[in-house]
Amino acid sequence: MSKRQDILNLHRTGHTVLQISKITGYKRPTIYYHLQAVGLDANVRRAGELTSRKVDQIVADFSERGLSKAEIARRRRCTYDQVRYAIAKYL
Repeated sequence: MSKRQDILNLHRTGHTVLQISKITGYKRPTIYYHLQAVGLDANVRRAGELTSRKVDQIVADFSERGLSKAEIARRRRCTYDQVRYAIAKYL
C-alpha cells in the first residue's frame, strides 16, 4: 500500500496526525502534505467544554486549596489551558 493510502485510511478512521505519525513512523509534515494534496483537513481532538460545576471546582481548588494549575488539570481531567482560562475569568 502507498504512503498516501496508509495515511488516508488512518485519517478516515478518525486518527489525528500525531496518532498517524506514531502508527506509521511518517513525519507530521509528510502527513499534512498528503492530507492537503487530497483536500482534507487534519482530524483534531478537542477538550470538552467546561461545565459551570467544573469551573466552580477549578476555582475552589486554586483559591481555597492552593493547588497548582497542572495539579488541578490532572485531578479535574481538563487541559491546563482550560484551568488558566477559568481562573483568569472567574477570579
